[in-house]
This record gives sequence, C-alpha cells and structure tokens, in this order.
Amino acid sequence: MANERIFISYKRVNKVQVFSLVDRIERALGVKCWVDLEGVESMAQFASKICRAIDGSDIVLFMHSSAHLGIDFERDWTIRELSYADHKQKRTVLIKLDNAPLENYFLLMFGALNYTEANNTERFNRLLGDMRHWLKLDNTVLPPNPPVVPPRSVSKDKVFKVGGVQFKMVYVEGGTFTMGATPEQGSNAKDDEKPAHKVTLDSYYIGETQVTWALWRAFMGNDPRYTEPDNYPVTYVLWEKVQKFIQKLNQATGRVFRMPTEAEWEYAARGGNKSRGYKYAGSNNIDEVAWFGKHPGALHPVKGKKTNELGLYDMSGNVYEWCSDIYSVEYYRKSPDKNPQGSTMGSDHVVRGGAYFSSAEWCRVSSRDHEPSYHTSCHLGCRLVLEP
Repeated sequence: MANERIFISYKRVNKVQVFSLVDRIERALGVKCWVDLEGVESMAQFASKICRAIDGSDIVLFMHSSAHLGIDFERDWTIRELSYADHKQKRTVLIKLDNAPLENYFLLMFGALNYTEANNTERFNRLLGDMRHWLKLDNTVLPPNPPVVPPRSVSKDKVFKVGGVQFKMVYVEGGTFTMGATPEQGSNAKDDEKPAHKVTLDSYYIGETQVTWALWRAFMGNDPRYTEPDNYPVTYVLWEKVQKFIQKLNQATGRVFRMPTEAEWEYAARGGNKSRGYKYAGSNNIDEVAWFGKHPGALHPVKGKKTNELGLYDMSGNVYEWCSDIYSVEYYRKSPDKNPQGSTMGSDHVVRGGAYFSSAEWCRVSSRDHEPSYHTSCHLGCRLVLEP
C-alpha cells in the first residue's frame, strides 16, 4: 500500500470505465493507484481498509458520474471517502466520467472549478502533468558525490502567502538601460519601438511569474466559466478588474502592489542590471524560454520554461501582460528618461510579452502591443510590481 500514491473513489457501476482510467494513469506516471477491486465483506473491514489507503495516498481522485445523482449524502461510501480525504487534507480532484451535472455539495467541495473530464483528452493529459508535478516525479539522477556549492548571498526577494497562496516578488535593482529597438532586435523591431533611448528606473520588485489563477481566485472568487488549474496564468482579465484585484491584495497585505509600467516591464524582461543582451527574455533561443506560436493552441502552467537573468518566468510568451501605461506609437520620441509612466493621451493600454500563439517577433523583449481596457481574452493576463 505504501507505493499506492493515488486513491481512486468510484461507484462500482462505473468500474469498467474507471479501471481503464486507472490503467492509463499508472502507465503514464509509473505509480500505483489504490482501487478496491474485490470488495470487503464487513462494513468495519471496509472502513478500516479505506482509511488506511487514503492515509497512505498523496492524491485522491473522485470519479463522478450519473450514479451520484440523488444519492444519500449521509450514507454513501464515496461521500464518506471524500469527507475523510478532506479531513486528512489530501489533494483531491474530481473527474467527471459523463455529463451528469454536479450537485451543490460537489460545487462547494471543489469550488466548481477543480475538476476535469475523463473524455476530454487535452484536459485529462493536463491533469496527468499536474499529478506528475504534485508527486514530484522526474528522471533526475543525482551524482554520487554532488559538487560543493558555495554559500549564496542573502536574497532580497520577498515571499508572500495570502489567502493560502504563496508567491514570490523578485527584487529588481534600479539602473539605466537602453529601451526599445536595440541592435539585437534586428529587423524585427517595429516603428513604435524607435528610437532606442536611455531610461533610468528606481528599484522595485516584480512577480516571479504571471499572476496565477490560484492567487486571483483567493481574492476575486471562483467563476465557473473558467476551469483552468490553479498553476496556470490568469486570463480573461479586464484592465480595470486587475486594478480591483490589486486593491484587494493591497488591503490584505498592507503593501503597495500595482501593475508594472512599460519601462519596468522591459527592464525586468531584459534581466535588469544582470542583462546579457538577449533578444528574448533570458535567451536568444526562444524555445528555451517561451511558449509561442511553434506550440499553438495551448496555454501552459507557469514555470514551464527557463527563467531570464533575474529568475523571472514567461516574460516571453504564454500570455500577454497588461502594463499601466496608456499606449502611444510616438511615445518613445518624447518620453522622459526617468521613470516614464506612459502617454497621457489615448484609449488603449500597453500589453507586453507575446502569447502562446504569437510568432517569435512578438515575444521579443522590446516588442510593444496594445489593447483597449475593456478587452479580455484567453491570451491576456497580468504580472505584479511591488513598491519597496
């Protein structure tokens, strides 16, 4: 039982479909699932066996189907399994075996969002990837005598835990950099990136990752229209709604979070004062650091690629990120050289970084784009800045 890291809760009427899923999970992850194949004669034996199995598991998969419609929630054994798993604080995921609607009990237990469909290949494969991460499965083999690593300097980064969600803000030491169409951008640079110009910024902190659904839901609640896992970047967010989210975050922490200015975003994407002059955020090879148009049609969890020089993820690709600035094509020709805040005239706001469907040229560190503040889409998210 010690090796059975995933507990399967199901109705026996669904056993053929469930056993097929169990085989698929075990083949994909290389771990064993605990599933009651034979049944237990007495209720006492059954309860003891179930509790031991859940205690020894890391993940509980609750298989929901039409067989759960109209059940007695006080007496049903799958509900007892679910309640015991919740009591033991086990990571629990609901898998819908068919199109049966979720009753209020399950909506409350799973927040209407933390489930997947067995018949949706893309979402089920995403769950397999999440479980691989949760179970810390990898193929890394440590050398018999690992090298001695010198002591690291004390980090200035700040880690917050609010609403049960932990996130890191990376320190960006202020400095002067060249913003816009620098030589490594080549012929991809567009007119609104010109002229390249010197900008000086004060120090600040910026999010290690894009704002995730976990952090967003902690303050803005669950929306049943959006079922992306917690470790995916939040999307479908209006510019004004991001401001409301930040206001709630500031009230909860007593700190001053905000959107990045366009200059702060680009300075961080380039690696701040640790910059090595890359075309993309962390590399001249976009495949190393970005989900982009070479991988179309698929949003990805944060932290799926290499970081840039500051340790920031996904500054190129995955989802576009709102900036606080109002967009202007001509802004670089007249912008101040100290902490520029963007144009005072215009209707659109700056978005940066490119997205999972974007061509490589839109994922460059100097590439500019813009959207109206009322715009929302599956490829537009946000990243936080924290004032010192």
